[in-house]
Amino acid sequence: MKKFFALNFPLAVALTLSLPLVRVQSQTGTATAPVTTKSSLPSGARAAAERIAAAQLKKDLYFVSSDEMAGRDTPSPGLDATAKFLAERLKAAKLKPAGDDNTYFQTIEMRSNKVDAAQTRAEMDGKTFRYGEDFLIATTSGTASGSLVYAGHGWVIPSKNIDAYQGTDVHDKIVIVSAGLPRGIERGALGNTITDAESPASAAQKRGARGVIMITNYPDFDRWWSVRRRALERSRPDIVRFQERDGVESKTQLPTIMPSVAMLNTIFDGERQSAAEIMRNTVAGTAPEAFELAPQKRITFTVNVANVSINTQNVVAVLEGKDSVLKNE
Repeated sequence: MKKFFALNFPLAVALTLSLPLVRVQSQTGTATAPVTTKSSLPSGARAAAERIAAAQLKKDLYFVSSDEMAGRDTPSPGLDATAKFLAERLKAAKLKPAGDDNTYFQTIEMRSNKVDAAQTRAEMDGKTFRYGEDFLIATTSGTASGSLVYAGHGWVIPSKNIDAYQGTDVHDKIVIVSAGLPRGIERGALGNTITDAESPASAAQKRGARGVIMITNYPDFDRWWSVRRRALERSRPDIVRFQERDGVESKTQLPTIMPSVAMLNTIFDGERQSAAEIMRNTVAGTAPEAFELAPQKRITFTVNVANVSINTQNVVAVLEGKDSVLKNE
């Protein structure tokens, strides 16, 4: 059986420190007496552990935490230098590369998003809404305008006979959806979200919608708002795969906003369900069925985001087993 070693840099030090210290050396390199402790380690593992020296651990730790590494931010030259250092160690240990193109490096695509607050705005029936105060955003730029349709959870899952848009026309309209999965559906049961299920944003785009308004399902709205806003302001890079795995950060071209409670109250004023009812059901995972809002209500919003793609890497190696059959699993 193959054992994979993937070193993610914030964890690399912790992984190093987790190694068993059966015999240590002083900082000057002078050997001390072996520590006599009972252990269930196989003899080979024990022999390997006994070769670990405090002086070498200290040297490695001081290198990856040195000022020259500048904190090893993701991404950064210090992080890249640490990656090369770890790869050299794996090579010296004669471990097989398991990264891209027979290297020890597994590329991770990341993306940072810088919001142009002055050019990101919304307006409905003469009322202006401000980014950061009245709404937050996803990361797709664009302008959307149209009347409003609430589409419940927004998911389409044919294998479960779930279609939030059945009987509802969203063409050229703004779709409002409640975040979260349909009641009784686990994320692991979705399969491939391209062929087996359509996320809210993807389903809306496929049916001709112009934009999406996403209602968060976090119970503590104020805390969610604060965390999301700070994340947008910091513009820290996120892993693209993680951004695209849910209904908000999807591979669609639809601009998406997340409204404040006050903005939701304005949107659902006079409708068959109030903003408070919609939010309560969203948090409970019992999003109501789709319905059109008053036809005279129209909203226009613009999202302006600069997307910057950045790559970083894991450091990956394989320790092959000796069994001729199991090593190929």
